[in-house]
Amino acid sequence: MDQLRVICPHCQLAKDIRRDQAPKQPVTATCPRCKGKFLLDPAKLAAAPASSSPQPPAGGAAPPPLRQPPPAPSSSTPSRPNASRPNPSRPAQHSRGQRAELRGIGELLRDAWTVFQSRFATLFIIYLLFLLAAAAAPVAAGALGFALAAALPSAKGAVVTLSSVIGLAAGVLGFSWGWGACVAASLDETLDTRAAFAVAREKLLPFALVSFLVGFIITGGYLLFVIPGIIFSVWFFFANFVIFDDDTRGMSALLKSKAYTAGRWFDVFLRLVVIWACLAVVGAIPVVGLLLTLVAIPYTMVYQALLFKDLKEAAGEVIYPCGFGDSARWVGLAVLGYVAVPAILLATFGAALYKNLSPLMGGGVPAITLPATAGSGSGDGDFRVIPVPTQGEPSGSISVSPVESGSSPSFPSSSQPAEQNQARHPEHIHVFIYSVNYGGKVEANGSTVKELGTEPNMQYNYNENGEELVFGRNSITVNYEPVKDPAATMEPRLHLKISYWNGSDKRVLGDWEIKETTPGRKTFDLEIPENLGKS
Repeated sequence: MDQLRVICPHCQLAKDIRRDQAPKQPVTATCPRCKGKFLLDPAKLAAAPASSSPQPPAGGAAPPPLRQPPPAPSSSTPSRPNASRPNPSRPAQHSRGQRAELRGIGELLRDAWTVFQSRFATLFIIYLLFLLAAAAAPVAAGALGFALAAALPSAKGAVVTLSSVIGLAAGVLGFSWGWGACVAASLDETLDTRAAFAVAREKLLPFALVSFLVGFIITGGYLLFVIPGIIFSVWFFFANFVIFDDDTRGMSALLKSKAYTAGRWFDVFLRLVVIWACLAVVGAIPVVGLLLTLVAIPYTMVYQALLFKDLKEAAGEVIYPCGFGDSARWVGLAVLGYVAVPAILLATFGAALYKNLSPLMGGGVPAITLPATAGSGSGDGDFRVIPVPTQGEPSGSISVSPVESGSSPSFPSSSQPAEQNQARHPEHIHVFIYSVNYGGKVEANGSTVKELGTEPNMQYNYNENGEELVFGRNSITVNYEPVKDPAATMEPRLHLKISYWNGSDKRVLGDWEIKETTPGRKTFDLEIPENLGKS
């Protein structure tokens, strides 16, 4: 009986089947040993050698055929006896194919142009559909999320989050499907638009995984001070072509791409730089650059596909390491890039960043220690302790009175001449006021520091220079009245902080908070030492 030989391109397992048992059309076959999938095209199967044909066992039983799933469209190159196979325990090895060297850059550009001219309409349409697939899915998800957020304002946060996740996932799948169709069409010149997208749909998730791994590892390499990223860009560039060429998936596709470029790294790098430079020049042309790029990118895909075919033919059969350690090594290097750079930046600039942000990070404390004024007689050595009230608990340094009492504090600086007051004004004083759902004003020594805004639920942040303050004793008065408006749903709150900061020395002089629900007035005593800011 006439027999055909089927060889798995992944593990080189050979099986002979009777011609009448062969499928009538191309199907995706699964190897019984390595479980790898490959395209089985009966029209391209070689006849089994007569000397090596297996003899049927007693009883006439035929050897078991390969398990064949239902037919599925594919553009992958059919399996051949010289297909590549991985070996986890051996380093990459090569045997020469028909082409000993890569085409020159000029020849490669001319041949790519010839192919591009004959397939311009197909490639251009596929690229436009790729742009549509990559953009339409996230836009549709965003529009749906916006409509649902408008219809369900109470669940706006959850709707926005969910729509963002859906939009991101849809964008990734749309991008992978469209770009996979571009790769398949540039690699297989027999595919039309419909067939290219059918092949890309069949390998959508594996292609998305390989694309993610390529981007993740190359980006991590660039974070390791650029040079590793440049090397990785050439090694792993053809992984997306590998998956459509012989259905090698996952990290094996990246390792096989690296094996193809072994010994030819600079030649491949030079050819890729030339086409990328041409694409950049075309895109930089004013006005028409964007339109020309739409045409130039499909041409670039054809150029890269021809370069991949040259590499494969020149390398011949490649045996490359594909064990767990070989795959994990490159992922680990990429992770190191993502971790090392932030750690180095934090170690280098962390102290300076903290110093610059520290004025915004200060908080209230139960008591503030400041250098004492001369002759203070406080009995505490060289320092005086100024008590600061805890929230909602007035102390001896705070007097609380209702608004209608009309009482007004005494201001020791008001009787001094204006020139003396000006001379006694401390520099580098910052008055920070945070207010929500409070009306009223903040005064210092009888002068208004700030009128409080009264728009409901509006969180006001004021920063004043404290020109109303003087050295020595100061009286800070806060007149407050909660906003009476149904729209004011937030709890009334007022936070007042007075600090000194000259760029290097930062001190909190006073920190108070009010959360009263009834109108009132609170007065705080603030002591600013005469030697503040003097070394």
